[in-house]
Amino acid sequence: MRNENIERVKTKMETMQEIVKKVLEDYPETRANDDKLRVIVLEKMGVDTGKSFFALALSGELKGIESITRARRKVQEIHPELKEPEMAEIRLNEEEAYHFYFRG
Repeated sequence: MRNENIERVKTKMETMQEIVKKVLEDYPETRANDDKLRVIVLEKMGVDTGKSFFALALSGELKGIESITRARRKVQEIHPELKEPEMAEIRLNEEEAYHFYFRG
């Protein structure tokens, strides 16, 4: 059962990465805007983004929304040409600040 779950999650993440990669290629503005990326990916997945956030959350349609940005990070790690250079620098600086803050 455990191996089946691992394979299911792996397949889901690979599918998400494929969708995210296509969106990053087709909509370059999503490389620097995670909100826009999430909306377009959700639309590609058949989610009615015209509904209120509250309705989407209650219906469970936003379950796993964090997977979209996780997939973006992985795709951009594999395909650095899909990074927005300025945004990559900002994210790196923020990551360093978080590490500094939480390490004391």
